[in-house]
Amino acid sequence: MGSCSSSLPSPPVLTKKQQHTSTIEPGAANGRKRKSSAIGEESVSVARREQEVIHQVKRVKLAPRRHQLPTPPPTPSPPSPAWYAPLTRLLSELASRQESLVETEVCLRELFNKCQQRTDKLASLQSYHGAHLKSNTTLRKEAKRLNREIRWCQHEIKKGMKWRVQVIASIDRAERRVRIEENRDLVEQLDAECRVLWRSIMTERRNWLNELD
Repeated sequence: MGSCSSSLPSPPVLTKKQQHTSTIEPGAANGRKRKSSAIGEESVSVARREQEVIHQVKRVKLAPRRHQLPTPPPTPSPPSPAWYAPLTRLLSELASRQESLVETEVCLRELFNKCQQRTDKLASLQSYHGAHLKSNTTLRKEAKRLNREIRWCQHEIKKGMKWRVQVIASIDRAERRVRIEENRDLVEQLDAECRVLWRSIMTERRNWLNELD
């Protein structure tokens, strides 16, 4: 019996890697291999698609300019009538005169307010310190300054009112010229009709005088 027991082979000693691989089933190993191969094929296909996209972009960038579509020529503007240029000039002049009128009215309003403020201040100064205006030098200088500013405002208001009247008159003239230019074709048509009518009247009169002779 002792000889039989001593003749039995001892079990082989497995390393850590062999122990780990020995526990894996064959089916699982095949599944992991298939999965890794599928991932490798997918990464290869993604890399191939990326290379194709890069190649297409380079081909588009390096394409010659003759393959690009030509830019369309600008559409020619219709010919403007003969009255268009003077009418545009008159309209711009009218707009500038209207802006000048607005600025003049703003300045006049500011001058009116300033003059009213100085007048109220001078009236309050005279009402509170009327008895001390001659004796107090500071109050007398303040009253003189207010009077001087009031006179200046009144003078500027007078000039502004004159300028406002002139601007309004120029606006009226500009509007009249604009209306004439806008209706120039109608005016010319009426003038031509009047000339034709006048010539026919003169022809009839001449014929009538010839018949009398």
